[in-house]
Amino acid sequence: MAFTFKSFYDTDNKNSVIESMIIGRSDKRDFIRMNIESEVDIRRPGESTSFQGITEDLSANGVRFKTSTPVKAGEELHVTVKPKNTITPPLEMTVEVIRVDISEDGLSYEAACAVRQPNN
Repeated sequence: MAFTFKSFYDTDNKNSVIESMIIGRSDKRDFIRMNIESEVDIRRPGESTSFQGITEDLSANGVRFKTSTPVKAGEELHVTVKPKNTITPPLEMTVEVIRVDISEDGLSYEAACAVRQPNN
């Protein structure tokens, strides 16, 4: 089949490119998650020191990162995602930790967080 704009945008065709990009068809999320690996500075409210992590993915309303510092579900954190390129400014946000998975060796924590307030 040849590429046509109709085949690209045809939402009646379950195999069209645009159909596969629409959230809510096979994924229950409102926003696409982007797999992004960037350094992240994490700080607890009222504390001046921060700890580091690495993002796993990012969406318009959430972020998931790994860190060696213990974090707890329900905890509020101030997070700064530092992009690898200097053209893009850091992304600052206040998040609530929704879920924490501890690695098998107990040395790292993977935190799934909901953005409560963008700070940029």
